[in-house]
Amino acid sequence: MRTNSGLRSSAKSIATVVAATLVLALSACSSTTTNYPQTAHFLQSKFSAKGVEGFSAGVIDYGFTLEALTQLLASGAELNSQVKQAATNLWAQSAQPTSGYLLDTETRSVKPGLAGKALVFGKVYAKQGDATFFAIKSELESEVSANGELDGSNGNAFDYGWAILGLTAAGSSKASILATKLSSLIREDGGFGSDLSASTTSSSADATGIALMAFAATKGKGDATQETTKDVAAARALAWLSKNALKANHFEAWGDVDVNGTEYAAMGLEAQSKNISAYRAWLSDRIANDGGLITPWSGKAGDTFATIQGLLVLDGRSYTDLVK
Repeated sequence: MRTNSGLRSSAKSIATVVAATLVLALSACSSTTTNYPQTAHFLQSKFSAKGVEGFSAGVIDYGFTLEALTQLLASGAELNSQVKQAATNLWAQSAQPTSGYLLDTETRSVKPGLAGKALVFGKVYAKQGDATFFAIKSELESEVSANGELDGSNGNAFDYGWAILGLTAAGSSKASILATKLSSLIREDGGFGSDLSASTTSSSADATGIALMAFAATKGKGDATQETTKDVAAARALAWLSKNALKANHFEAWGDVDVNGTEYAAMGLEAQSKNISAYRAWLSDRIANDGGLITPWSGKAGDTFATIQGLLVLDGRSYTDLVK
């Protein structure tokens, strides 16, 4: 069983200084550069001072909130007071394992996907020198076995992908070995799925996209065998996306357009230096009057989750761009 003394010991002292230092980081990075300010405004309107609600009303979803904050800051959008307060609160909570969002209360170990997101979030907020950032990095590294297997994950491509992106953001040498292990989770058709359980046997655009971002983030950071293994997997994943893209600009799932899958796939393609202008155009055509991105279930209004994962790629970038 892993201990969390690194996070626990730093919690009290960090909480007293987080607010001031984070506000400075926010102020330094808030010049408006996004080409989609209305979309950024829509996303900010979904925040409370605690973060963004998930699929359950009144319940903050920390994964959603981490992505929303990361994309908003990376876009250069001017942040409102609610978003700034949510960022301050979220970073402070990451130093509190007994009540924080990063720890699994049953296993008492770090949740690898969320920990990876927290490190990407931390880098975008210029917190690499912070004790909390180092503690999260150490906890996540402790979940990576010698052969690159990620403890606490049932072969979940998103856990692996985010852990790899986070460890890359933290400059960890374990990112490449983890990416090599991810390459072994590729499916027979060349794509990636969410995990290895019997109920998720199909490859998906979003899982394949995050795998491609992970491979790109760690390119050139492993030995010759690791690099070859990742390159082969990336080539097969790119072929899967090419084969399954409809009209070469979007993907479908469950009988309808897959907006979130298209966003992650496009980011994966961008990370692999592919032209994604057609995907960006398709996504921009789905921007509602309120600024959010429309999904099959949102009517003519923007969908929060789709917009959370779409702002960065609308501007032509990927998570890989944020962690290198």
